[in-house]
Formats: sequence, C-alpha cells, structure tokens
Amino acid sequence: MNESPRNSSPWSRLARHAAQAPAEDETLPYGFTTRVVAGWQAGMAEIEAGIWRTRETFAWRGAAIAMAITFAAVALNYDLLLGLWSGDTALAGTFMNTFAAP
Repeated sequence: MNESPRNSSPWSRLARHAAQAPAEDETLPYGFTTRVVAGWQAGMAEIEAGIWRTRETFAWRGAAIAMAITFAAVALNYDLLLGLWSGDTALAGTFMNTFAAP
C-alpha cells in the first residue's frame, strides 16, 4: 500500500523527510572537549566555593553565639568569680545565695 503524502500522519511525514536528509559530519571541532571539560571544572569550582562560603558563614555565626553565651555566663557569675579571686572557697553556697529569695 502506497500512502499519498496528503493523507499521511505528521509522524510518517517527519520520518520520511528524516530518511531523505543528508548525513551530518559527526566530527567535533578542534578543542571542543577541552572547552567542555574546562567549563565543567569551572562550574564545579564555583559550587565548591559556595559550599565553603556557606560553611564559613555558619562557623562565624557559631563562634559569635559561643562568645555571647560565654560573656553571659561570666556576667551572671561575676560576683562568684570576684569572691573566688579574693579568697572565698564556698562557691556552691555563694552561687545558691545568688538565686535565693531574700
């Protein structure tokens, strides 16, 4: 059965035209693979730099939070630390008296 071009489906027309098309040259241009690999490595370097930048940001934030907690602990126990340096040895009682109701 021979189909006429007017009655055929779009798929069969596309397949017929593709079969009649000349073959393309399949060789890659000179240096193409080098450019592709270099672009890929540059993209990977950007991704890795972004990951390290994010980690560095979180590290600085963590250090700032740790310093804030340290300063708060020293500020809350300043009386206790002054007593320790002046020669007091009963630290537990002094600490409990800080929070005890008068």
